[in-house]
Amino acid sequence: SDLPVKQSPGRWGETFVNVLEQVGWSRSGELDSAEFQQKEAWEKALSESASLGSVKAEVRFAEALQMIRDLCNSPFQVQSGNAPLQIMGALEMAGQSFDRVWLTGLNDQDWPGPMRPYPFVSASLQREAGVPEADPERFYGRAANITGRMLGSAADVRVSFSSGEEEAGASRLIMSEHINEAVSMDKVLQAKFTSVVDETGPAEASAPRARGGASIFKNQSQCPFRAYAIHRLGAVRETEQELGLDASERGTLVHRVLEIFWNKGEAQSLLSDSSARAKKLEQAVDAALAEQKYPAGDLRAAQSDLERERLIALLGAWLKIEENRTEPFTVEETELEWAGDIAGIEINFKLDRLDRLDDGRKVIIDYKTGKASVGDWLKDRPEEPQLPLYYLALNQQAIAANSTGLAFGAVNIKEPKLDGVVEQEGEVVQIEPTKRARKFDINSWAELQNHWQNVVDQLAEEFKSGHAEVNPSSESACKFCELGALCRIQQIQLPEQSNG
Repeated sequence: SDLPVKQSPGRWGETFVNVLEQVGWSRSGELDSAEFQQKEAWEKALSESASLGSVKAEVRFAEALQMIRDLCNSPFQVQSGNAPLQIMGALEMAGQSFDRVWLTGLNDQDWPGPMRPYPFVSASLQREAGVPEADPERFYGRAANITGRMLGSAADVRVSFSSGEEEAGASRLIMSEHINEAVSMDKVLQAKFTSVVDETGPAEASAPRARGGASIFKNQSQCPFRAYAIHRLGAVRETEQELGLDASERGTLVHRVLEIFWNKGEAQSLLSDSSARAKKLEQAVDAALAEQKYPAGDLRAAQSDLERERLIALLGAWLKIEENRTEPFTVEETELEWAGDIAGIEINFKLDRLDRLDDGRKVIIDYKTGKASVGDWLKDRPEEPQLPLYYLALNQQAIAANSTGLAFGAVNIKEPKLDGVVEQEGEVVQIEPTKRARKFDINSWAELQNHWQNVVDQLAEEFKSGHAEVNPSSESACKFCELGALCRIQQIQLPEQSNG
């Protein structure tokens, strides 16, 4: 049934519980101890959320959901029974006593370790507020106090550390005779530091072969440091598990359904019979969903019926766009894979679709469920260089040596469209003319090809030479980037954004 526009946090909690019960959450079998404690923590979060009704009587769905998320983000540790051996962190030991204690890892590099001031608050403000992580003396003093408590938590205390390859010594905190007294940091604070800006890593010839396919060029274009960190240093954040299908899984399903729907050699005329088209689409959706294997109790399995409805509505609208294309086409390839060398970088390619028009010209199509702009291809640092890259690579292959067009297939329910460019008598024209005809700064197809080649060559040369400057092409390049803590972009002024 339809959700109310507003209701109390407590009522929203009941709504969330009802939805979870309907999809079979927590009913997959008998709960073990850890799962039972997690369920109790969830119920506690619901109770705390309901208590917020005294502060705000009614809230909207999004606000209620955010309340629950915030409450569930608090640290949670599964409790266990009394055990003869316990492995604990330094803060967990506070106020406890033991028969024997073994303190491990207390070398001069790991204990007390580096300070970690809060990244989104000025360091000077944190020092004024007395935050230990932002003040060396307070930080060291707190670590000394913690060390003293740990050393006094048992009559028999053993301390160990590993020197490792860097030959680290014992922490100064366990060598000091006055454990509870902070060591003065005056000498450290008076030291003179030299700042060195190093924006270049080793050239690729002296480094392991990079991996990442076409995303190497995309990341190098959006921010050289990002490409270096991900494809040379392997700095990849672990994927966070979401309830139900995430955006990536939904996008993968769209691609898979369209791959099943179109067989090689099928033409636009296939779409003329709306009844047959709808039936074929339903069969493709069912086949794609049947390939998904989810464990019992997984929320994604319960979402299958909803996802089926979404895919049929979304792709039904997209196929209507395909039916109305002005130039008849035949699908020549779907999900085409091949390996190639682009400007000295080995790349594994996977193309969504290759169409052949009636006059023999071939058009590369890339499905996009998010935003994409053809005008981006004219920039020196495009946000999405994938299609021009594929165009250059495909023209080296016999199967598509006559490619003279490329387009985004914008597969979204709001504004599905085919948006791209094609060569016509040596000129660049819009692939599907509309009332809002686009004008291009580059009119010659040969000139456009040269522009793409120069962009790709430049990006490849930067990557191979180890160019790793923190220099995002735009603010949007940082929006979904997970490397902010590594590159410290918040300390660098972003390029000014135009309003165009």
